[in-house]
Amino acid sequence: WDDDGVDLSEEGWGDDGLDELVDDDIGDDPPAEKTAATPAATSATAPTKPSVSAADGWEDDDELELSEGNEGADGWDDDFAGLDDDLETAETQAVQPSELSAMPAVAAVSPEQEKLFSSLSSYVDSLSIMVPSLNAILQQDIQAAGDLCEYYASRPHMRDYTLEKEVPRMDYRVILPNQDILVEKEEVASYLSSVPQDHDLLVRAANQSLLADIVASLTGRDLLIRPQYLATSIASKCSFTVDFCNQQVQSLCTMALSIPGKDGSRLNLANLTLQARFDPQIPELHYQVMHVDVVLQDKSILSDSAA
Repeated sequence: WDDDGVDLSEEGWGDDGLDELVDDDIGDDPPAEKTAATPAATSATAPTKPSVSAADGWEDDDELELSEGNEGADGWDDDFAGLDDDLETAETQAVQPSELSAMPAVAAVSPEQEKLFSSLSSYVDSLSIMVPSLNAILQQDIQAAGDLCEYYASRPHMRDYTLEKEVPRMDYRVILPNQDILVEKEEVASYLSSVPQDHDLLVRAANQSLLADIVASLTGRDLLIRPQYLATSIASKCSFTVDFCNQQVQSLCTMALSIPGKDGSRLNLANLTLQARFDPQIPELHYQVMHVDVVLQDKSILSDSAA
């Protein structure tokens, strides 16, 4: 009990009338009665007031309803008639050292952890309502289309990346100049491979690299993907439309937004649906956040990320 933060040196002994009680007994009484009063005064110094101390770090958590001591029930109001009974009850109810080891420990939560938990909770709440502001940001970079044309023009190896890596694992639709549509992987791969290399800018762009700029634009301390929480977005499903009729590439991608979770795992917060349309002839690049679907239902799990 030495570290429970309760000072027992003054508690309950300020105005209990003990001094007056002893003075009245001393008066002119014979020595025998004076001696008899001494044990009563001595026995009154023995009790210690039972107390319940709050667990460290939870002082401002109203839901726990912890309080300092047993206020309002200390039993020290100038009434000494039942003092011996109170002492016996206190001794009976006292927690023995052997019982302390069996009590479940309450994990201490630092103010920094509480602040981070609150910040993460607010972040999750804001995800579904920030779509309009995010789309406004995406429309501000009017130079992005020209930069993307230069990027693909200087990287002929992106053609091989599309054919060898992306076509086998992603969904593709190819619109031919005569408006016929190919969706089977073998047909898609065959046609894209036949496109002359000096006219294959659409083939080079028809992969996940088309979404790199949109991810960068959505990353920031107050944006969708927040680096201060180590948030990341990973593509879970992508589909591409390579339109040789209108000379453009379109992509629709679902991405998983996550932050670090318990034991090195990732905690999924939301699924993002993003759309990109690239027209190198104009040139024009259009990005849009279509949906942000929050998948985290129990925000108490965020305590693992705040730990």
